[in-house]
Amino acid sequence: MYFVTFLKKRIDKSSKILIYGAFGMIFLGFLTLESRAQSLSSQLKKIQELQDRAAYDSARILANQLLLAGELSTEERLRILISKQFSFYYLGQYDSLRAGLPVLEKDIEEEDALYPELLIVRGLQKGEDALYVDAIGDFLEAEKRMIAAKNPEYLGMIYNSLAGNFKDLDDMPSAKAYYGKAKKAFDGQGDKRAVVMVYNNLGAIYRKVNLLDSALYVYGEARK
Repeated sequence: MYFVTFLKKRIDKSSKILIYGAFGMIFLGFLTLESRAQSLSSQLKKIQELQDRAAYDSARILANQLLLAGELSTEERLRILISKQFSFYYLGQYDSLRAGLPVLEKDIEEEDALYPELLIVRGLQKGEDALYVDAIGDFLEAEKRMIAAKNPEYLGMIYNSLAGNFKDLDDMPSAKAYYGKAKKAFDGQGDKRAVVMVYNNLGAIYRKVNLLDSALYVYGEARK
C-alpha cells in the first residue's frame, strides 16, 4: 500500500513537472516571438531612419539582410519590400522600382493594411512614366485611406508627390497648395531635411513663373 501511494505521488509530481514544463516552453515561445517582432520593428525603424538621412543604399542593404535572415511572415516580408521600393525611387533606380511593383501587386489586396503603401509605390512609378493624372489618383486614394486609418506616416511623401505631379501638369496653384501641405506634414514629423526639400521644390516653381522674390525667400528659408 505504501509503495502504491509513493508511486502515485511520484506520478503526480512528474505530471506537474511536465505540465509546468509545457507551460514554460509555451511562455518562452511567446517571449521569443515577441522579442523577434520587436527586433524586426526596430530594424524597420532603422531603415526609415537611414532613408530620412538620405542613406538609401544603406537602407536597401539592411532590407536585403532582413529578407535573408530567418523566417518572415507575409506582412513582414512585404513591409521590407516596400521599404526597398522607396529606396529605389530616391536612388533613381526606376527599373528596380518597376520590377518590384508586380510582386507587391500580387500579394497585397485592396482590403489589406499595406494597400495605401502599395498605392504610393504605384503612384511613384506612374509619375516616372509621365502618367501624371493616374499617379495623382493613386496618391489621393492613399491619402484618403491613411487619414481614415489615422496613420500620418507617409502623408508628407504623398503631398510632396502630388505637388510634383501637378507641377508636371503645369497646374502651379495646386502644386503650391500641396507643397504647403507637405511642409506642414514634415514639420509635424520633425523631418527638417524633408522641409528643406519642399522649400527647394517651391523655389523651382516660383522661378518657373518668374516670381524671383518669392523664390529667394523660400530658398532663404531652406538655408535657415
